Amino acid sequence: VDSAVVFGNWAPYDERGKYLLESDMGVIATKDLAEIRLSFRSRLLDHFWTGLPTITTDGDVLADVIRESDAGVTVPVGDVDAMAAAMLQLADDRELRERQSRNSHALADRYRWIDNVAPLARMADTPTRWRAIRAERPLRRQLDLSEDTQVLLLHRRAMINDYQRVARLFHFVGNNRVLRPVARFVKRKVLRIKD
Repeated sequence: VDSAVVFGNWAPYDERGKYLLESDMGVIATKDLAEIRLSFRSRLLDHFWTGLPTITTDGDVLADVIRESDAGVTVPVGDVDAMAAAMLQLADDRELRERQSRNSHALADRYRWIDNVAPLARMADTPTRWRAIRAERPLRRQLDLSEDTQVLLLHRRAMINDYQRVARLFHFVGNNRVLRPVARFVKRKVLRIKD
């Protein structure tokens, strides 16, 4: 196998594609940290974009995607032998590398910005629909809440009612230049408390 591993400084962001396109596999090894388990390792998206089969440590949602899509190999965190074995297997098995490369490339389409922001765009286009859905959600039973939480909720509802009364009052004086900023402030407060 004609292979080489290149060590060097961080590649400039704009040039990362050149390095990845020349590579046969991508390797990302992490520690077992909450940050990794809760993160979305966006560097892996570059691997998908360039069709790189990826060897990565377990522990986050994209590692699961790689394993389930056969777009690479996942290894346990800290298992040096498993990492080395996966690298050697991928370096030696051209058919495996090509299959995982195709699968990796196919994943790129799942993570395009246009697709990932589509739900947010739909929500922005039809806010009334989402407000209606939110209004239909069943309220939590008061019995499930502690006494302190119930007191806080009652206080919050009272504040919302007070702000709404004041907002309605200021609605009638909308043409008054002095009171208009105060009315806007009160409306913002009501919306913030409601959320």
